[in-house]
Amino acid sequence: MKKTICLLLCAAFALFGAGCSDKGSNPVSISFPAYQEGQNESNAQIYGTAPFIAALSLPGGWETRLPEEQDREGAGPFYTKVDFYRDGRYMGFIGFNTFTPVEGEVPREDYYKTVYPELRLGSLCQWEPYQPVKSDETGEAAVCTVSYKDPQEIDKHPGALAEVPVVEVPGVLCYDKELKVYVGIQFAEDSLTDEQARQVAMSLELQAAP
Repeated sequence: MKKTICLLLCAAFALFGAGCSDKGSNPVSISFPAYQEGQNESNAQIYGTAPFIAALSLPGGWETRLPEEQDREGAGPFYTKVDFYRDGRYMGFIGFNTFTPVEGEVPREDYYKTVYPELRLGSLCQWEPYQPVKSDETGEAAVCTVSYKDPQEIDKHPGALAEVPVVEVPGVLCYDKELKVYVGIQFAEDSLTDEQARQVAMSLELQAAP
C-alpha cells in the first residue's frame, strides 16, 4: 500500500519536484508542452502540439523543476525544457520537438535517421552513437553520447571551431510516430553512469495526455 501511494504521489506532483524514492528510482510524469513562454511566430506550431506525457523513472533523489520564467527560451532543437536537479545541483534537462513521419518503407534500424537529422548532423552538437534499448510499432527509445563544443571555449577560438574542446555527456532520445513528437534528455557532466542513463531510457514512454 505504501509503495502504491508513493507512485501515485510521484506521478501527480513530479513536475514540481515532489519526489519520492522507490528502490533508488523516482517515477515522474512530465506534461508537454510544459509552458507557453518562448512562443513566437516561428515556433507557434510546435507550441501548439497536442499535449502529451513523458513518463520515466529518474535516479533516486532527483527532482524536476521548471526553468525560471526569464530562462524559458523558444529555440530548438528542444522546446519547453524541464530541468533535473538533485540536492540543488543541476543534473540535466528534458525537452521535446515534433517531426513528420516518413511515408514508405524505411528499415527499422534506420528510421531514427529520419526523425533526428538536426541532432545527428549538427556542427556544434551531435547525438551519436545511437543505441536503441527498446522499440515497438510506433516508436523507439535509445541512449546516445551527446558531443558538443564547450560553450565557454568557443569565443577563445575565433574562426577555428575545430579547435574548440568537445564535451561528452550521456543522452536519451525517444520518438513516437503516432504522436509525431520526440523528446531528448541531455544529462550534465558526471551526473549519472551509462547504466543509469540506460535505465532511464528503458523506463521512458510517450503517451497522449488524457
